[in-house]
Amino acid sequence: MKRCTITFISICLIFLLSGCTIIPSDTPETDVTPSDGKTISDEYPDDLLITPSAKLPITDLVHAVYTDEELTEIFEYIYANDVNILELNEQYPMECVRWLSRNEKYRVSYLGEETVFVVFFSSDGSFDWSFAYSMGLSQEVLDEIRVGDSRQSVQEKTFPCFIDDMMAPDCISYHVTHDGYMYEFLYEYYDDGWKVAHVLKVLL
Repeated sequence: MKRCTITFISICLIFLLSGCTIIPSDTPETDVTPSDGKTISDEYPDDLLITPSAKLPITDLVHAVYTDEELTEIFEYIYANDVNILELNEQYPMECVRWLSRNEKYRVSYLGEETVFVVFFSSDGSFDWSFAYSMGLSQEVLDEIRVGDSRQSVQEKTFPCFIDDMMAPDCISYHVTHDGYMYEFLYEYYDDGWKVAHVLKVLL
């Protein structure tokens, strides 16, 4: 999983431009930005995790690993049928489901060979949005990124596994490791450009 697969992500980006929405800036489950920006906590509140053994990453939770073609089938099935969470589970059994208490949504993740497909549902089970992330990065690389680093330096360290949301009130980038952690970097604009202002690390 060291190289980044972009084929499936490219398909999802087409849908993004036609109405699919990337994770909003108020999604974070646990604020882990330290006051000094030096380290990242790995603690997660129990009420966010509804999958059995939920404190484990997706790579240790699931048995099914999907090909890019199979993930594309799930993606197409969702958008063709406007399914709810129960209908999707019936068609494609869910092994990794987490409750995001801060914005009251369910996050369902399907593990691919080098990609993870993430689907969000409202508290009533209705479909909200989805996105695919390459899992081509390591925690070691992402843990080196600190508050105050430039957006350009983050992009250089993580390219091509760099997905950002320039339409959000603040610029945000998302990164997923090969062992099932998601990092979110929130940027603020200063006189000398965009810099990391906030770091979030959560389990997929």
